[in-house]
Amino acid sequence: MFTCDGLLELHKRAHQSFGALINHIAVMPTEVLIKPLEGFGHRTLRDTLVHLAESEDWWISTAQGKEFVGWNKEAFSDIEALREALHGVEQRTREYLESLSDEQLLEPVELKYPGGSFTTAPAWIILHMVTHGFHHKGQAAAMCRALGSPTPDTDLSVGL
Repeated sequence: MFTCDGLLELHKRAHQSFGALINHIAVMPTEVLIKPLEGFGHRTLRDTLVHLAESEDWWISTAQGKEFVGWNKEAFSDIEALREALHGVEQRTREYLESLSDEQLLEPVELKYPGGSFTTAPAWIILHMVTHGFHHKGQAAAMCRALGSPTPDTDLSVGL
């Protein structure tokens, strides 16, 4: 049903898509990163992109039983800092996936968080991270549009 190679490809394409969005935002004035916009769960582009990257970092750290230290969104003052952070998370996820066999993708792992835990398979974690990332990428694209700078195509086909 799932293979490491297949999920690595899906993850790579998702991050190429996120990169296309980052490239678009990089040519916008820096101040748009922290301009509050009503109607979004994370009110700024910076906060939305930090959440996208920080969430992936939480999932991958927790899946490996590593302690997770939350991110300070104010530490990301420009798009290059966000690009670097997203790239780092992408690499950590790839390393995790490359350490698994196809069989291990479906073996449940316990994810512990303050106040509880739950069990799921690494394949589900990767699929959730990708869909969650696209949800927030869509919000960021809508924010760009609201800021007067509609994004180019940032779908999974970017970079093919």
